[in-house]
Amino acid sequence: QIRADFLEVETGTEYHQQTLLKKLVRKTRGQCVILSSFLHIDFADDITEFLNDALPANSRMLFLYGHADDSSYSEAEANADKYLSAIRINGNAGKIEIKPTRMKTHAKIAVNDQGHCWVGSYNLLSGAPGSETTETGILIQSTEFSKTVVDKMIEWDEGNQTLIELQKRIESLNVPTLSIREK
Repeated sequence: QIRADFLEVETGTEYHQQTLLKKLVRKTRGQCVILSSFLHIDFADDITEFLNDALPANSRMLFLYGHADDSSYSEAEANADKYLSAIRINGNAGKIEIKPTRMKTHAKIAVNDQGHCWVGSYNLLSGAPGSETTETGILIQSTEFSKTVVDKMIEWDEGNQTLIELQKRIESLNVPTLSIREK
């Protein structure tokens, strides 16, 4: 039975989902992964602003692109490279990667190394800024749930070292620490 330490549900526009996602990203201490099923290069400037506002300086971001359309893996790689170039051109030189998943997926998920997870309907990498489309998302703080989600993401993208590293970081959150005191 999985328990959550915190849960926040939000229904609203892309603005509301970005607000939830920023909470997750800001709590990152080293690594964050966001999976979006589509890319839309025209909105890379919005993502650059999002990253510049939310990603801590010492943290890395991996955007996984689920390429849920009919594109091949090599086409998805080329699209991911173009999107990353657009983010760089728009003014972000941070530790960011964009890679397609090996398995096509329509999922929208974010997980950080502190056991926070977001699951929702919003495609961060392709959502039109100012869109009035209603989106729903849930921000969950649960190391057990976050680890379970990352385990599933590893199934979709076998061998992804960033996901494996994130899995280890999340697992280490549940390791009890001992305190040594002087007598």
